[in-house]
Amino acid sequence: MHINSHRPLAVETLESRRLLAGVTLITHGFKSDADGWVAAMAKAIGQRQDLDIDQATYRVVVTDPGGEGGPLDVVSTKHSGPDPTAATTPNPEITLLLDWSDVAGSLFGSARSTDDVASAVAEQLVTPGFLADLSAPLVELPMHLLGHSRGASLVGQLAHQLGQRGIWVDQVTSWDPHPVDGIREPALFDRDYGDAPMRRYENVAFWDNYWRTQGESSLDFTGEPVVGAADLQLAESVLSAGGYNNEHSDVHLWYHGTIDQSLDPAADDGFEAVPSSWYGGPHPRRDEAGYAYRLKATGELPPAGLLPELGGRAETIGLDWSEAVWPNVMELSVENHLSNVNHLSNVDGEATFDAGQAMAVRYFHADADSGATITLSLDVDQNPLNDNAVALTEDVVEASVRLRMNQSLLPTSSVAAGVYYVTAQTTDAAGRTRYTYARNPVRLLPIAPDLESYVDISDGQTLDVSAASILTEQPLTRRLYVNRGAAGELNTFEPWQASVPRFTGGRLYHRGHTEVAGQTVELFVATDNAWSNPYRAVDVDGNGRVEPIDVLYLINALNRARTSSFAVVQPLTDSEAPSRFLDVDDDRLITPTDPLLVVNWLNYQNRLRRGGV
Repeated sequence: MHINSHRPLAVETLESRRLLAGVTLITHGFKSDADGWVAAMAKAIGQRQDLDIDQATYRVVVTDPGGEGGPLDVVSTKHSGPDPTAATTPNPEITLLLDWSDVAGSLFGSARSTDDVASAVAEQLVTPGFLADLSAPLVELPMHLLGHSRGASLVGQLAHQLGQRGIWVDQVTSWDPHPVDGIREPALFDRDYGDAPMRRYENVAFWDNYWRTQGESSLDFTGEPVVGAADLQLAESVLSAGGYNNEHSDVHLWYHGTIDQSLDPAADDGFEAVPSSWYGGPHPRRDEAGYAYRLKATGELPPAGLLPELGGRAETIGLDWSEAVWPNVMELSVENHLSNVNHLSNVDGEATFDAGQAMAVRYFHADADSGATITLSLDVDQNPLNDNAVALTEDVVEASVRLRMNQSLLPTSSVAAGVYYVTAQTTDAAGRTRYTYARNPVRLLPIAPDLESYVDISDGQTLDVSAASILTEQPLTRRLYVNRGAAGELNTFEPWQASVPRFTGGRLYHRGHTEVAGQTVELFVATDNAWSNPYRAVDVDGNGRVEPIDVLYLINALNRARTSSFAVVQPLTDSEAPSRFLDVDDDRLITPTDPLLVVNWLNYQNRLRRGGV
């Protein structure tokens, strides 16, 4: 591509970021605590380069002060990381290390049921100011709950307790679930703590479960499947080759290896290294399951663990919604298929629009006891807590105990070009609020850059351009602006599909697009003739192809005028712009010469197909 330009287009470079849940809660099981592998797992999440999160970690400790089955005490302390509400925290992830070792049981100590612990923790998650850095309730943010063994029963029951308050949970992850309930207990371990069974209720959007078994007569705790979850049974024979001396603990170590995929040195959780031989073969690769599910879009998740409302087929248990009061919004996405040709998506999933173009978005909502207001905004970062979002539109939604999908248009006419994150906030009449973000950012591109950003071929110059060269020269915007004067010549013979010319800022724009390497590339040409196709003059309807119907358009135009020729009138606004490019020879007249040029081109094409010259 030969370019004569005053200066190149300048576009902000976008960092590769992925959204997490908002709140990640990780917990242990019997005879364990949050100081070891739990803290190591949280650290591994925070160190993933593809996330680039600002991880604020808190230790949440559950104790039984009286030791006699009375009310449990739940206290949080800051462990590490920034203030999640600060303007300098653009991509926060609040991570809770849930330590209930005081009541989780030991060989000689007492224990409380997972139902008791879940109830006490759920009450704090809905309480404003539970975290010193956060005045709002934690449940305002999307939630991912992860637990091992008895902890799997705990997070499952925690999701249930939240659901009874009306709160939907984005994801539950369970590792080798083993409620201590007197069923399938190991030999020499005859205990029954009255733990909640593994039940998947209807307020969990996605549940993934990892388990193994050594048989009911073994000395090791045995896991179990979860009905309604994306179940992965890990092979006992594979796990026995490395890791812990009991495969029950190997399950959370296997998951750790899907977070930290290091090979040299091997990832480890502070106690054991992760064997690379655990992945592949009978087990999925490290990037196929486990933590990979946290990073996938809804449509990419295993249907067995996904709600039917979200496109899955998970079996769920109904909830008692009689005390449910919280509004919910989740699974916000920019709707590609509702957008027009002006919308593009690159290979990284970043949606691209013209500044001022309305974006079609989709989200799911639920509020069992009342309607709510959904506020849709664009945010310069991914933090709903630091007041950077700009509200653009509101939807009023009705009460529903089921997830309902809603579509809306997000206007951007008041927003400058740049990179933004789409966010939704739901608020009910009592002021209860929840947030969610679309997974991928959106880029608003200026439709009319200043004149110096154009490739200028107004002085008799020639520009040879191809879609591939634009993609190479402008990989972020995938578009090129050309200012073509009367003496300039634009050479491109690709099938550019042209839109109706537009007038923006007093300038006339022809807009053409084509596909290359799976991406849409655009070519903008500023000329003073809206009636002539600058990409291929004989393509009268601008569909990227030259066909007999192009001749017919011209003949019909001449017949309607009932003259042998007529002058084109330059439109003044978008609404007056022509939908056909009738001036083939760019002489400001429609004459019999115009259809003749198209006929000649068609004949030339036919000779080429027959092998002629």
